[in-house]
This record gives sequence, C-alpha cells and structure tokens, in this order.
Amino acid sequence: MESGVRVAAWNVCGALSGDERTPRAVEEIRSLDADVVILPEATHNPCVSERGSESQDNALQILSGEGYTYSISSCRYEDSHEDTSHRPDYTLWMLSRLAVQSGVRRAGTRNYLSLDITESGKDPLRVDGVHLDDRAEANRVDAVTDLGKQDPGTDSPRVIAGDFNALDKREARARLYRSKAFKTLANLTPQERIRYAGERLHEMGQGITMELTGEFGFADADPEHRPTALLGRFAILAHLDKILYSRENTRAENFVRHHRSCTRERPVSDHCAISAVLHADEDSRTYF
Repeated sequence: MESGVRVAAWNVCGALSGDERTPRAVEEIRSLDADVVILPEATHNPCVSERGSESQDNALQILSGEGYTYSISSCRYEDSHEDTSHRPDYTLWMLSRLAVQSGVRRAGTRNYLSLDITESGKDPLRVDGVHLDDRAEANRVDAVTDLGKQDPGTDSPRVIAGDFNALDKREARARLYRSKAFKTLANLTPQERIRYAGERLHEMGQGITMELTGEFGFADADPEHRPTALLGRFAILAHLDKILYSRENTRAENFVRHHRSCTRERPVSDHCAISAVLHADEDSRTYF
C-alpha cells in the first residue's frame, strides 16, 4: 500500500451514544476518510433508551457501510484509582478498513484498544487507541510506562493516537499553564468547574508524560502542537489530542486538524478531529 495508512483520532464526547448529535458525528467520521479511526468517549452510557439504542445501531450500520467492516472494536474504560471506579460506562471505539487483529489492553488506570494491521509474511503496524486519565500527571505517566512495555518489536512501526490529556513542555501554553501565576489565578476562580480545569491544566503543563513518550522513541505528527480542545464555546484550551509514531522506522505526512468537528455553531464535541498519513521507512518489511 504505497499511499500509506491514514489514521484519525477524535474525542466525540459521547456523541455516538444515540442522542441528537449522533448523525452529525457519523457524518464527520465519514468525511475524515481514514483507514483507522480512534474515538475516545464514543459513548457515555451503554444503557441508553430504546430510541437511543436504535440510533446507535444505525450509526454502526452506516459506519460499516463506509468500509469499516474489518473491525469496529469497543472497550469500556473501567477506570481504577485508589480503589474507586471512575467513569465506568465510558467506551473507546476503534474503526478499521484494513484487516486487523485487535485486543483490549491495560495501561495505568484505564483500558485501551490495540490493533495489529497485518499482511502475510510482513511486520505488523501496531495502532494503539488511547484516552489517558485526565485526573493526574502521575496516572498518565503510569499509562505511558505500560504502553512502552507493550512494544511489538524494534522493527515494527507503531502508532499511538487519541486523547492524551497531556502537553509538550515546550509549548507556549504549557509554559503558561505550569506557571505559579496561572495556578494562583485558577485557585482564586469562584466557579468550581473552571477552577478544577485550571488545576488539571497546571499539571498537564509540566510535560512529564510527553517527555516520556519521546524517551520511548515517539514523535508527534503535529510538530507545531496546535490546540485541539476548547473550554466552553470560545476559549482555546490545549493540544490534548495527538498522533504519535515510532520515529526510527515511520514518518508522518499530511497532518490535518479538522475544525468542523468542533464547530462553535453546532458543536458535536469540544475536541477537534485530527488525522495524518503514516508511511514506513523503505527498509521496513511492512506493506504500507
């Protein structure tokens, strides 16, 4: 496959649960025209109403009709943290137009999905779909450490994509968020939701998680670290959603940030979809 593999990721904030956003979410996923799509928070609650369940089934049928027939994989987050459960009904989906072997794995406090795109006699392309825990940098570091241990082999290209809830410490926004002034301002904010978001951003700005991914040999398909998430309807938040690739044997091209997926007029999600085309180095035995 000389044209490479197009990978997309989009935190849809439960838009595939079967509510009024579902048709627009499906249309946007179709427009991405990707070979593999990672969908954090695909559904918020599997126990939807009868009408919602029907809408969700229709979404799956439409996506299957778009060629995602090899795999529509799903797993529940099943969070664990200090012996408590967090967001147990959230699900992560991965869609693939290519023949894959899939499985559910565990990284830190949360499950993730792993796909191996295979062709007989050639090395697989490993694509891991993730949504890292947003509650603490330590949880994200644990997850990335576990992901690093799942290395399929030094000669096998690998992609990790999804919502990382983490910032590169070199970003201007990261420097702002980790500053003492920002933390003080966040603590003084009377609105609890904004105060909580500020506290989380302060930790994300430390950049420890993304520094660790670099140590494991991964590079970001968007070296400009353009923001992908919004706070409310107007404030640009941060570059939380990423497509990482093993830089020793893979290259990324045609990175796109899909603005329409989080339009402020009729928002489906407060995250933008992203996509990139991945190519293996010439010496690799993969087929893409």
